Amino acid sequence: MIYGLVCTMVLVFILMSALTIQGRTLRHTEAQQALAESVDGALRSMMEGEDSSIENADLFAADLLQALLAQTNSTSDLTVSVLEADVVHGILSVEITERYRHPNGNEGTVCAFRTVIFDREVREEKEKFKVSFYTGDKELYKTYTIPKDGYCSMPVSPEIPGKKFKNWKFLSGGKAEEKTCVSQSAGKVRKVLGTGAGPMAVTGDVSLIAVFE
Repeated sequence: MIYGLVCTMVLVFILMSALTIQGRTLRHTEAQQALAESVDGALRSMMEGEDSSIENADLFAADLLQALLAQTNSTSDLTVSVLEADVVHGILSVEITERYRHPNGNEGTVCAFRTVIFDREVREEKEKFKVSFYTGDKELYKTYTIPKDGYCSMPVSPEIPGKKFKNWKFLSGGKAEEKTCVSQSAGKVRKVLGTGAGPMAVTGDVSLIAVFE
């Protein structure tokens, strides 16, 4: 009986130790992942917003805390320490401490640290032009706003009772033709405005009028 009792106690001790080690490992991994995703997401959201000034620090902190609480274990106490927060230059350094209870009732603690430097891309807004389609001198049919050097999709052919649509004609040039173009973003073939040489890249405001027969 004594031997069995000792073996049982040893097995219980080994089991509790294994559960303690496993629990600590899982919580540490969870804390690191939650902190990484929360900090990256909150900083990116702030830096890509229209107003990324330091006056938005409270909103920034609120977003970070909300994201952390949504991803961490609800049975633990979480302490967040912001070591460095420069929203203007996109620098954030955060440390979190998570306190929880082991299966044996003792308190456990895990810490995670994350520093992020946001590389804001300089995005130049492309110049845009209008491509207008008319069915008469003042009867506007369709208008598209196209970035410079972009391609304009062909509109659905207009219909006029008793007449058959023939083609589109540039008001300042020759006949427009339907050409195929592969979209770089979607990789799909679409019908675009073109000339005899191929798809027409928009480099200025363009007006076309429908020709019927």
